[in-house]
Amino acid sequence: TNDNTYAGRYWKRISLEKVLKCLEDLIDFFAQPNDDCMHEERQAKLKALRNRQDLFHEEGMISLVLESIDKYSETKSQANKMNIQLFDGCKPQIIEDIYDQLYALLATMIKGNRNNCAQFAQRYRLDCLINGLTSQQASRGVLEVLHCVLIDSPETLNMIKERHIQGIISLLDRNG
Repeated sequence: TNDNTYAGRYWKRISLEKVLKCLEDLIDFFAQPNDDCMHEERQAKLKALRNRQDLFHEEGMISLVLESIDKYSETKSQANKMNIQLFDGCKPQIIEDIYDQLYALLATMIKGNRNNCAQFAQRYRLDCLINGLTSQQASRGVLEVLHCVLIDSPETLNMIKERHIQGIISLLDRNG
């Protein structure tokens, strides 16, 4: 219980609204350029974006976002098994929004960047994405990441299994 008390005090000191805003700012930082710019300007902006994506990947930020998603999933699963309130005192919707925004951030960090998407062309990474869809956690964000991976990493298509397709169809049935 001492650990739970410490964790509760720790989470109460953090402004989750600020965390959410920070994630939104990062998503904007990695946003694709508008379609309405001139071709040359768009190409320059895309090159600058790929450079930012590559830099963040080299610095381990994609791995950090993936670890954060995994830790949250594990913590939530353990809390559900023990029937306890996760992040006691925090608004549950903000926690879910942060979780979904982590996936959205991941999508913006890899979108249009074949090298960053190619790291998902591994069976366990693809399985994690599909499991995220089927477990009803952050479906929108997971779907964004999956879309980027399938578009920008064609080798991933060779790894799609029947159970993956069933998971995607289940999500579409659930959310329309």
